[in-house]
Amino acid sequence: MKDKAMQSVDDGEHIAVFGILEVISTKSQRIVKEKMTIGFVHPLGTSVQCNKHYKTATCSSQLYSKSSSFLGRNHGGCKSWSLAYGSKVDRNKYTYSHPNSFKQGRGPTMVASKTELEQQVRSRLVKLFEQTPCMPIMVRLAWHDAGTYDAQTGTGGVNASIRFDPELKHGANNGLRIALDLLEPIKKEYPDISYADLFQLASVTAIEFAKGPKIPFRMGRKDATGPEACPEDGRLPAAEDHMPQLRKTFYRMGLTDKDITVLSGAHTLGRCHKERSGYEGPWTHQPLQFDNTYFIEILKPEPDPGLIRLASDLSLLEDSNTRRLVETYAADKDAFFKDYAESHHKLSELGAVWEY
Repeated sequence: MKDKAMQSVDDGEHIAVFGILEVISTKSQRIVKEKMTIGFVHPLGTSVQCNKHYKTATCSSQLYSKSSSFLGRNHGGCKSWSLAYGSKVDRNKYTYSHPNSFKQGRGPTMVASKTELEQQVRSRLVKLFEQTPCMPIMVRLAWHDAGTYDAQTGTGGVNASIRFDPELKHGANNGLRIALDLLEPIKKEYPDISYADLFQLASVTAIEFAKGPKIPFRMGRKDATGPEACPEDGRLPAAEDHMPQLRKTFYRMGLTDKDITVLSGAHTLGRCHKERSGYEGPWTHQPLQFDNTYFIEILKPEPDPGLIRLASDLSLLEDSNTRRLVETYAADKDAFFKDYAESHHKLSELGAVWEY
């Protein structure tokens, strides 16, 4: 709710503030606090005031770096700020711009926006994958965090509850502490990204790195704060499941037969490890490359002795509708990539509680 004294124009994308006015709406407070906390550099000529310490500064250079300090004080915990005449809050990219900068021939300044945070974390993930080809386990981690969602009760889903022991110790999650340990240094390096976003971003980046499709991604998932958010064991699909059980599991999440089929195609990346699942072996001969080979292999009348086929894989051939999709994806990688990106995007937002 805005103060009556505030004069503003809200076009749904920007809030243009006229005069030095306190930003008191919840959304605006959160934007300003985040921008200050992660090191926002204000545009030249824009003033900002902390209404707790009553300190005002006008930015003529890069006033803020990695802290929220100016004039000798730290303002990271302050929730009440004032923006100068004409400053804009971009609700989608969380980027500030000053209209005078256009008059002076300069474009808007964009530093440490949520878009840039995503790009920086993506780059850091790529470095991880270049050093350690752990793409498959990142996809598995994100899948298992998302795959607990129950659409009827609104529980489970992409809230990073999988990082807590009660859920991490579920049998289906054996070995996933490896993924958590690999991501923890990145979380420490970029503390402003939530675990929930980090897990899902690691997955989509892994798939792209492995030559798979580009998957739409949105930042802003809130983290579960404690183990009380962990769902009960048994919500994830199992290797032994046939189509009736797969449907029960996926329909509980609000997903479809098409989602069952196309998301199973993620088995093209990675392998089974006996110490984690009781099974051993890859689904394809290039388990670090994301393509449509999984569908080609499970359609072969005689299985390749060097590859694995699970009951859940072969169940896709038991139903005429899902078999038709398997045949389509085996023949057309582009069709698989298109449908996979749509279904994975859907999966990556199941049960999300959004910060923004």
